[in-house]
Amino acid sequence: MDKELKDFVKSRLATEYLNKFFYCYDSGRRIRPLLMQKICEKFQKDFNNIKYASAAVEILHSASLIHDDIIDKDSERRDHTTFHKQFGIREGILCGDLFATLAFEIIVEYYPKKVQLAFTKALRQIVQGQLMEVSGIKDKETYFDYIKKKTASLFYLCVSVPSIMFGLNNKNVLNFGSEFGMAFQIANDLKKKVKEKYNILSFMTRAEAEKLLNEKLKYLDSLGVMNVKELGF
Repeated sequence: MDKELKDFVKSRLATEYLNKFFYCYDSGRRIRPLLMQKICEKFQKDFNNIKYASAAVEILHSASLIHDDIIDKDSERRDHTTFHKQFGIREGILCGDLFATLAFEIIVEYYPKKVQLAFTKALRQIVQGQLMEVSGIKDKETYFDYIKKKTASLFYLCVSVPSIMFGLNNKNVLNFGSEFGMAFQIANDLKKKVKEKYNILSFMTRAEAEKLLNEKLKYLDSLGVMNVKELGF
């Protein structure tokens, strides 16, 4: 699947931007496209019908990380120098915009209006989450709203696309996407060696956060959609 995604991007981006795109793309785990593929397997649907959408999701994710690192003033991501530190802030802003635009170009070209709208809503929520980060997060409730927008919205998009395209009409699938996104961010917070400014450990003890994560994982299993281990969680 990864080779197909890369080949698709190569056919869409000018040569001078490919190396920059793969700089931020290559170290990812592809959990979002994998989630879309697993949903198709669960409901015996053809992943080929949404494979371009899975590429668009991963491209949008990569674009959001470039902008997020600029906002956070981070110098390292996934054991590599962040994009804006490697290429400059102006390149970071514009390449992030370029990659996000490419994602939407794919969706508009291949998918119906409902999928286009789902992508638009996801991007709006990601940006709103980043704006919350700029404004400041004061308490636990605000933190959960923040990660629901910034992180979980893209996982929700991953389950929304197959739901729309295949008419799944299954609330458990949609709940799985949103709750998995929340669990993913909490687990990510707990793994970080250096605590970020807005981390769950800023609002809960580690014991409380680990308890919450375990509760979310149990809830995800109860939905009967898939085992989170299938996503490398």
